[in-house]
Amino acid sequence: MERRLAAILATDVVGYSRLMNDDEEGTLARLKAHRNEAIDPTIGKHRGRIVKLMGDGALAEFASIVDAVRCAVDIQAAMSERNADVPEDRRIQLRIGVNLGDVIVEGDDIYGDGVNIAARLEGLAEPGGICVSGTVFDHVKGKVDLEPNYATAWTMLGWGHHHEVDVAMRHASKRSREAALGSALDCANKALELDPSYADAYCLLAICHLSKSEHDQAIAMSVKAVELAPNHAEVLGVSAITQNKSGRPERSLELIRKAIRLCPVYPSWYLWVLGTAYRLTCQIDFAIGAFEAAIKRDADYLAPLVGLASTLGEVGREEDAKTSVSEILRIDPDFSIKKYMGGLSYRDPAVSARFEDGLRKGGLPEGWSSDFGKI
Repeated sequence: MERRLAAILATDVVGYSRLMNDDEEGTLARLKAHRNEAIDPTIGKHRGRIVKLMGDGALAEFASIVDAVRCAVDIQAAMSERNADVPEDRRIQLRIGVNLGDVIVEGDDIYGDGVNIAARLEGLAEPGGICVSGTVFDHVKGKVDLEPNYATAWTMLGWGHHHEVDVAMRHASKRSREAALGSALDCANKALELDPSYADAYCLLAICHLSKSEHDQAIAMSVKAVELAPNHAEVLGVSAITQNKSGRPERSLELIRKAIRLCPVYPSWYLWVLGTAYRLTCQIDFAIGAFEAAIKRDADYLAPLVGLASTLGEVGREEDAKTSVSEILRIDPDFSIKKYMGGLSYRDPAVSARFEDGLRKGGLPEGWSSDFGKI
């Protein structure tokens, strides 16, 4: 029995059953066209081998993890372009998982834990997104040193560092936060040196500047990202966050609504952004509805729960707000007003005060006090 280490890329189609129920013949024809014109050629371009097709899914093998990650990024970019002018109910979107692991070879087929993990990662990916294992991320991080002219790797590494900013915030570590934020900014700038038209790197810069409460710079970077990728739903969503935090919720509504139109099976964080924009424009009933819809999708998603609790407290529905607070504390027993306020980065202090007051009315504990700073 032959075994080898391989990079595995697994894909499937979001909402395939619905698409087939609505239009079986048309769905199959469109999927075949995507495979023939975009997916399969991209796998070949990056020196991958298609192991097998499984209805709406595919499994590909690569000798190089860098090739597998590049292939995943290029496939999703191609699919975003191909879907731009397609009606929402007919779009074919992919989820992609990438893993590096041991596989068992049997003829032309492969199986084993390496394949199984790739398939599980694919299921965790957002529509139009990519989910990679920790091993893959670490490997890409190493490849930045070995292959420094790879803009995608620098951007992925930068997003990883920005995640460390969030971790530092949860542990009230100002020094760790500043170091991680500096690393994320360096990665984004390096990516743009290599590819000045890479929209995802501008998104990363926008969020980094937002974390430093540099709202004008954040707006400028998010505007540039949208100019480069006006039909990329995730770019629009990130820009909408920036607009909300920078005092432009009307523009945020435009962007996040377009993102939802472009990505009909959209991730739940879009609803959090939408709810926040509604609240900031004083459309309270719509805000509550959006937060509740996000929570219905993911009961452990803190951001919309916090938004809902604060909004309910603000409008005098304090008992309902307390119910939301109890859910917040179930997920994170250490969550508090001070912890939340330390993570805000709104341009207008009155907005932060408004959110804080709503949470206090809902009974969220005050928590630790610190000059940790904003993110």
